[in-house]
Amino acid sequence: MHMIINSMEVSIMQYRNLSRFFMHKFHTSLLIILFWLTSGNAQPTIFWSQNIGGTLDEQGNCVRQTDDGGFIVTGKSGPPGTGAPDLVLIKTDYQGTTEWTQMYGGHQGDCGYWVEQTNDGGYIIVGSADEGMYELYGDLYVLRTDALGDTIWTRKYNWGEIDRGFGVVETEEGDFVIAGIYDGAFTAPNGDVFLMKLDSDGGTLWLQTYNYHGRDCGYALAQTDDGGFIISGATNEDPYAPYGTIFIIKTDGDGNTLWMNEYGNGLGLSVLQASDGNYVVGGWTGGPVYGSEDLFMLKVDPDGLEIWKDFWGTPNSDSGHGVVESTDGGYLLVGRAFDAWVICHELYMVRTDTEGNTIGTWTYSGGSYDHASCVTRTQDGNYVLTGSTVGLGYGDILLLHLDDNLGSVVVKLTPHEQPIQIPASGGSFDYDFELANNSDTNYTVDVLLYAVRDWYLGSYNAAFRTGISLPSGETITRNDLSQRIPSSLPGDGYNYCAWITDSNTQQLLSLDCFPFEKMETGGDGLAEADWLLMGWDIKTESVAGSNLVELNSASPNPFNPSTLISYKLPAMSCISLNVYDISGRLVSELANGWRDAGVHEVTFDASGLTSGIYIYRLKSGDHTVSGKMVLMK
Repeated sequence: MHMIINSMEVSIMQYRNLSRFFMHKFHTSLLIILFWLTSGNAQPTIFWSQNIGGTLDEQGNCVRQTDDGGFIVTGKSGPPGTGAPDLVLIKTDYQGTTEWTQMYGGHQGDCGYWVEQTNDGGYIIVGSADEGMYELYGDLYVLRTDALGDTIWTRKYNWGEIDRGFGVVETEEGDFVIAGIYDGAFTAPNGDVFLMKLDSDGGTLWLQTYNYHGRDCGYALAQTDDGGFIISGATNEDPYAPYGTIFIIKTDGDGNTLWMNEYGNGLGLSVLQASDGNYVVGGWTGGPVYGSEDLFMLKVDPDGLEIWKDFWGTPNSDSGHGVVESTDGGYLLVGRAFDAWVICHELYMVRTDTEGNTIGTWTYSGGSYDHASCVTRTQDGNYVLTGSTVGLGYGDILLLHLDDNLGSVVVKLTPHEQPIQIPASGGSFDYDFELANNSDTNYTVDVLLYAVRDWYLGSYNAAFRTGISLPSGETITRNDLSQRIPSSLPGDGYNYCAWITDSNTQQLLSLDCFPFEKMETGGDGLAEADWLLMGWDIKTESVAGSNLVELNSASPNPFNPSTLISYKLPAMSCISLNVYDISGRLVSELANGWRDAGVHEVTFDASGLTSGIYIYRLKSGDHTVSGKMVLMK
């Protein structure tokens, strides 16, 4: 999703800033409680987390581990909404406790996008100066500091409207190579990828620019084993919106082009050379249609030929920002996922093996907006992430130290044919279902199959299976399932999803979806209740449309101070409807006892509660359904 400001869509650099600026802020005394929705209870352990900030608006863009076991972080910090932050450099100890903070710039908007520790124990930072409000301008900004962050030298380069550095490496000779965008503009599709080499004193040794198609930008840089460089980014990038074509450039040690290739819609925001000699790019893919953006990883060989590419995400707008290789040769991709139910962002992580097969996915939420910009592997083989969190007051720099837990529950839906179009009179599609428990925990799970309309204009339960035994190491497969779609379903785009939860705790374990299109509503064809799933137990399964408890999304959501929750019972039932905070503490009992069949409504008044995320849970017999809502005061 992209925002519209004065009828002008904004770029990826603007997008991150504007979405933070216009996000509702929580001005409360509520402690931030860490909240995981995971792909299994065997979730990554948080060794520690740090929110670095105060009354200013902070954003973390890059984190690296230092020689002493601590961490160095760069980004920006400044008064909210002024468009005039300073570049910030923060040194922490091994537990993320701040040792010192340095601010640089004093221009009209400065930001650090990448930092590396230098051979002498100091730091080299690249970014942008004079970005202005919404980051519409900027000069390339390069700083070298000593070990305490005191400035040794700075350089600014103004080649056009927008010049920025997004990546830097130090060579064996002690020189510095920088990549970014050269002479870019928002008024026209201008801009080239640049690669520049500076000596240890900041003197220019050479400058190379690369033009492929329209506006080109280099978002990430790595030095390769042959002494050359690999740059990932975007070509033919829309100057007003965060869309383009994934772009990779391979050069020799002097910046001469060896090859350059494009790889489909998206942006390559992170790059590395893997231990097998190939190159891995992480970022996001999709086009200018809401919900089409997903996290992606791409692996190419030394000649730029694609080995594999895969995508992850929700039916909403998601993006990947940083990728790192794991000790087992797999990869961790981090970014954000947009939650349309509560209008917020959650930090999103994907763990894969070396072939790109999913090992696990996790989301993390500590506020109304959380995202990861960068991830680094620590000396002990675990991970530290940086990004931003907005929960109490203004945005803070987020630091998370996680272990490398591989346990997970993963569901995968594979449609037999795509694209899927269902006629107005109704129809069906076939798919394969696979549910694997890769964790050390034995589960009993519930499986909800449902269709969710684009823009979350409605969701429709298709089938519900409860109490399925899923022991550790077991995989459940159901091939050649057939889902019937009734004629009464409104014409629109949909995602068909499998929602896997722990039967005992109702915790989300895994989610997978694929798209389909329903043509305009037909007058004849399958009846309203004819949501039929065939083939699960080699017989027709009852559908959820008429015999399951239905819990609707709270409305409005977000809300202040009250919201309406409605639910539908297929028969007279003894129910309980309760509200919990994100720590699991009961905060309100909305309904308890026998209720007649039909639709019921209840108002949740949160006047006495603080801003935050709340879970409402309806239990009727063996069925339990939950929803999430956000109180914003």
